[in-house]
Amino acid sequence: MRRALKLLSESEYLRTHSLTEKNPTCIEFLKNAKVYQDQLLNHWKLFGSDSISHYNEITSNVEVNNDRLSFLKDEHFTKRLEKYSKQSICLPDMAKTVCYGTESVQNSCFFIKSSKDIKLVTDYFTHASRGRDMFYNIQRERKIWWMRYSADPSRYVVESFDVSEESRDEFTKKCQSITIKSKTFGNTIEMETIVLAHLNEFGQLNTILNNDVSVVRSVVDLNLATAGLLLDGVTDEHGRDVLKLNRKLAPYQCLLVSGEISNEILNELCVHLKYVLNRAGLRLYDNHISDAEDVGSIWSKADVLGIPYAVIVEKNALKTGLLRLRNRDTTLSETIHISDLKPYLLKLFKE
Repeated sequence: MRRALKLLSESEYLRTHSLTEKNPTCIEFLKNAKVYQDQLLNHWKLFGSDSISHYNEITSNVEVNNDRLSFLKDEHFTKRLEKYSKQSICLPDMAKTVCYGTESVQNSCFFIKSSKDIKLVTDYFTHASRGRDMFYNIQRERKIWWMRYSADPSRYVVESFDVSEESRDEFTKKCQSITIKSKTFGNTIEMETIVLAHLNEFGQLNTILNNDVSVVRSVVDLNLATAGLLLDGVTDEHGRDVLKLNRKLAPYQCLLVSGEISNEILNELCVHLKYVLNRAGLRLYDNHISDAEDVGSIWSKADVLGIPYAVIVEKNALKTGLLRLRNRDTTLSETIHISDLKPYLLKLFKE
């Protein structure tokens, strides 16, 4: 864990503070981590948006209680149910909410210092007869979603959670809940919680609903999930430190390297390529790391920054139009014509 935190600190993702031995390390997100977090948030917004009959996103200042069933007593949730009942919205239905709070995030192995606590909440509504099937389908889909963005999918597990421990009444005995966890460097990080509740069996909501409805609620602590994925990406391959971030989420997707910094014409070509790739929507690393003493130093810096691809513009490219494209994960380079660079990269990042 210490080595991973050190690498993320050196690559300007995190700032760590040493606390007392009894307390976990304090983590603060820097620029690169914030860009990465924004990408993760955008991909969460897209998940499921085209497969459910209704999509709604609300940004609120409502804090999400750690009690997994406390939302059933929340006035915002109650008002949403009243609206659904009046409009007779068809089921299944989905609503997404981004909740901002002020509480800092505490994990067993670290403490996240942030100006805002961000919870990503998804409520899936369906007929009570389909509630359990939806609960199992969603937990499977969500686990696969996290595995897709992970450097090591085997780290993700689903563990059952007994909601009756939070409130010992007859209603909670009929509810189910699980936690999706990431096991990284001997530590466990909660990436997402999912709970199933049959609303008509909850007394306060029974009078609102016209038919039997179940809800499956998913909650993601964005700060905790961001830290979990960043730590998950730190790998050591044969002595080579690499930050294997998913190429769609990486803050920087591509790096341009000039083969001869002193060659003005070559530098002008790099500027043109930078313009083309930026216009295509790709995120390029703008800071200069190509002035390192040797190519190995450039690759080392790019690898710890998590940049998936590097475009090497050599002198012969002015005559042949051929470039080299280096892959972070394999360290192998392939030759590509300058006219094919943009469509090829776009295809790689869409896959």
